[in-house]
Amino acid sequence: LSSREAAAFVSGVVKDAFSLWLNAHPELGMQLAELAISNAGRRLKASKKVERKRITQGPALPGKLADCAGQDPMRSELQEVHNIAVAIGVDPGAADMSQLRYGKICILADADSDGLHIATLLCALFVQHFRPLVDAGHVYVAMPPLYRIDLGKDI
Repeated sequence: LSSREAAAFVSGVVKDAFSLWLNAHPELGMQLAELAISNAGRRLKASKKVERKRITQGPALPGKLADCAGQDPMRSELQEVHNIAVAIGVDPGAADMSQLRYGKICILADADSDGLHIATLLCALFVQHFRPLVDAGHVYVAMPPLYRIDLGKDI
């Protein structure tokens, strides 16, 4: 019924008989109308919920990880490792930690399978490229869920 020809044909065949039936059964006609309005309202509410969810989810990962095998490395290269190195003050592979900006580097990720995967990748990054930080005990992994209990002004 989604094509114009089919909709026009069905409307031409059914319209008069359906109108007669609705006039003969006004209570059922009202129930059908209420059902249609209710379903339309539910669909509208569901579509707004989906839009709101998309808006509140926040930005996606930078440069969404894609299959880069067939692309020029300079076009597909993400600067995430470089940005981590700049943030912590230590170059990958360097043994010199004199410029280290933080005493503790905590890896925090979601408690779902994606979060576990991301935490694993970050652990592998630090072990492979920032091994002196790991050996010196500067890298920590926080295991969610994390809780804090406040009782009055005491923690």
